[in-house]
Parts: sequence; structure tokens; C-alpha cells
Amino acid sequence: MARIVVRIELHGENLGDYEKLHKKMVLKGYTRRMHDYSLKWFKCPTAEYLITRNSTPASVREEVKTVVGSINASYNVMVSDASYISSFLSEL
Repeated sequence: MARIVVRIELHGENLGDYEKLHKKMVLKGYTRRMHDYSLKWFKCPTAEYLITRNSTPASVREEVKTVVGSINASYNVMVSDASYISSFLSEL
């Protein structure tokens, strides 16, 4: 299983686009929170998502492009396979 990190940036977004994005990403199984090894939960930065599945970053990118493209025609998407994440995030 791969731990995948997705970063999305909308360009020229309309009011409510990020909320629509968050809802659609959750329906696809993505989350905006993560935990550390002591099981403390943290909030990911805005429009950053995590998912654990048997997929490649390229296949996840194509899925995410479909979701984002249904909300906004201008965007950037970056997808990474992250076996270890070091972060400084807001605790939930």
C-alpha cells in the first residue's frame, strides 16, 4: 500500500470552489488529516490530501484531475508517494 500525498492549487477560483473540492475529495476517500507515530492527529495544509491505496502517483493524479476539472478549468496538481512524512502542522 502506498501513502499518497496530493497538493491542489485552483487558479481564478470562484467562491466556494475549495469547499466543493474538499467534499468531492472526501467522497473519493481522500483525507485532510494525518496522525504521527504517537497517534496525535493533525490538519493538513489547505488543499492537501492524503490517501493510502495500491495505486501509483500517476493513476492518482489522473483521478484527481477528473475531480478538480469538474470544479475549475485552471489548476495545478502534484502527487507524491510518501513513505515518511516530516511535518509541522496544526493539531486537531
